[in-house]
Amino acid sequence: EQDVHLRMIPKSRFDGNAALVEFTRQAEACMTLKHPAFTKIFDVGELGDCCFVAIEHVVATPICPRAAAHRGETFAFSVSQVLDVGRAVCAALCEAQSAGLAATLHPSHILLDAAGQVRLREAVLLRPRLRNRAGAAVCKSVAHPRTAERETSRALGQCLYVLLTDDLPQSPAVPAALIRPEVPKGLDSLVARLL
Repeated sequence: EQDVHLRMIPKSRFDGNAALVEFTRQAEACMTLKHPAFTKIFDVGELGDCCFVAIEHVVATPICPRAAAHRGETFAFSVSQVLDVGRAVCAALCEAQSAGLAATLHPSHILLDAAGQVRLREAVLLRPRLRNRAGAAVCKSVAHPRTAERETSRALGQCLYVLLTDDLPQSPAVPAALIRPEVPKGLDSLVARLL
């Protein structure tokens, strides 16, 4: 048995029939993804005047706020753990891209489950074009590819920075290696470029 989360969206909230069709296509493409970081999508369909998506129920906590709230004598995550998170996120995003899915990552989308495994919220890939109750568009499904790529890179950089330093990056960000000397120069440089 598998616990699921059922996401119900009234059809009237979609920004036209094309948006409903696009959302269904995205969900069906997500169902083919095999990377363990992705929250599994089991089914998508229509029920009366609603569209539904059956999503794996994952008990996990957002990784970045956990690190930022830590601020203790030692860092919440070792450099090795930070690299593991980065590898898992990048591998998952590469699989999504290969499946033709555009990902939009935000630091709050990266979770850590009870077993210590990286999980990504379904919002990374499922972004329906919806209207608010007044009829105005509230969510664009896909940003311009370069914008989405830049936002995703920045979000990954923010997450890695928080995991390395237990602090949020300021503008301009203090290099992680100045806060934590054991951070390798290559990793510090990568994080700076992503930010």
